[in-house]
Amino acid sequence: EADSDGDGQSNGAEYIAGTDPGSGAHLFEVELAPSGAAIVVSFPTIAAAGTGYAGCTRYYALETRPGMDDGAWSAVSGYARITGAGQTVAYTNTPAGAEQVYRGRVWLE
Repeated sequence: EADSDGDGQSNGAEYIAGTDPGSGAHLFEVELAPSGAAIVVSFPTIAAAGTGYAGCTRYYALETRPGMDDGAWSAVSGYARITGAGQTVAYTNTPAGAEQVYRGRVWLE
């Protein structure tokens, strides 16, 4: 549960995400950017490679729910189990007036 770089993420969480627990600038972050009337939700992926990752695969999901405190998270269709291979994942959402909240999830298997 230690947080060596003080970025709010435990060293264990950073191991799972593949980020550097010694650098507060190296985080798993989901970005939102306007694109005309749409919103592009994106995040980079990292392959599970190197010391300590033998036999592991890093997976990602993009999840959504109607509001900050409203209901359970559910995977965006087509974005439920993405194998991390160094690519950027991007989803374009054309808002229909209802608020949507997004999060990225990362795990190892």
